[in-house]
Amino acid sequence: EFLANMSHELRTPLNAILGYAEILDSVDGLRESERAEMNARILSNAVTLTCAVNNLLEYSSVVAGETALRHGSVSLSELFEEIEPWVGRMIDDKPIRFAWDVDPSLPSIDTDRSKLRQTLMNLLSNAAKFTPQGEIRLSAAAAPSGIEIVVTDTGVGMSADQQSVIFEDFRQVEGSTTRPFGGMGLGLTLVQRFCDLLGGTIAVESAPAKGTRVSLYLPLDCRFPLESARTSAAA
Repeated sequence: EFLANMSHELRTPLNAILGYAEILDSVDGLRESERAEMNARILSNAVTLTCAVNNLLEYSSVVAGETALRHGSVSLSELFEEIEPWVGRMIDDKPIRFAWDVDPSLPSIDTDRSKLRQTLMNLLSNAAKFTPQGEIRLSAAAAPSGIEIVVTDTGVGMSADQQSVIFEDFRQVEGSTTRPFGGMGLGLTLVQRFCDLLGGTIAVESAPAKGTRVSLYLPLDCRFPLESARTSAAA
């Protein structure tokens, strides 16, 4: 089932990219608005494909116990600003508003920027996938001895039973390639594993038709040494 889903999730955006690129290359007389629309679809599908490939590569490193943390100072406002156009491309064909805010008093945090960035991208990708309309919001505020990063959406929500399995490897609420929402079942698995590696915790609040709130707590200073990170990943 995973291999079928993986093939579907890689082929679908790739076929869209190739199809729109061929039209742009071979069809004369396209209006500027048509070209802009096709370029937007190419970028949107490229983002989807990139996220899928990144998740596959990161998951293979995690299960092999080869994940290494690269510590550095991270400004959340700069990171959120960098992520914003990616989210825009994921939701460009939906009536969804994306907004982000960071408490201006927050200091920079010492953590792995790449792992945190992919964690947030996976949470936002999941929110975009399950939100047909409304709003997705990303925010960060002070918490005891750390920070809380929150992703909220006005999407379809989840039952308590569904919430209990979303962080398991390869798990989907509905498991077939004809289900209305795509995905390989790796995004939230990596969110949980990266959160553990960064010394954080994650909590989910959701209800059917009520949207979802995912809160990620991280310490201001991630002090996990490299060998500890590798051991944790292997475990």
